[in-house]
Amino acid sequence: MNGWDHWEDWDDWRKQMKRIMRGFILPVREEFLEGSFPIDISETEGELIIKADLPGFEKTDIAIRATENSIDIVARQKKETREQKESYFRAERSMGAVRRCLTLPVAVDPESAQAEMNNGVLTVDLKKKEKNVPFTEATIVKTSRGGYMVKGINTYGNKMNVMISEANALSAIEKGLATKGF
Repeated sequence: MNGWDHWEDWDDWRKQMKRIMRGFILPVREEFLEGSFPIDISETEGELIIKADLPGFEKTDIAIRATENSIDIVARQKKETREQKESYFRAERSMGAVRRCLTLPVAVDPESAQAEMNNGVLTVDLKKKEKNVPFTEATIVKTSRGGYMVKGINTYGNKMNVMISEANALSAIEKGLATKGF
């Protein structure tokens, strides 16, 4: 092979065309050029609030999927226009979709999701998940080099060994999150 990567050339061409077209026809925000939309995430003491600007979309056009650490918002739109006059008939159909998939900054309870669409703004409220203890069983041991290690089983049932500081080790024992193994 000669080492020519046609996909790399295609990507370079696409980027050049995007630079040329940016602002040429209309000054459109970049997230709309990518088939996306702007999102704001705010946090209160007990919940995460996500606001997405989706002008022109109806509540029925939007699908939301939330997990413990992510949210996926997809908006699909179908429009059909018909116009008939004496000498002509016109019918047009268009379809479009935008999507954002985000990793959330804190763990949430996906079952608590409440969504509302108002004047083109989608608001999704998600209750924060209570703090999880990462281990269901944990013992702190002293390593041969004088450090500390948590040995245990995590919440998914996997065996884990994690190095921690002396201060964190003593704090975990004091709080009853782990047993002393040294």
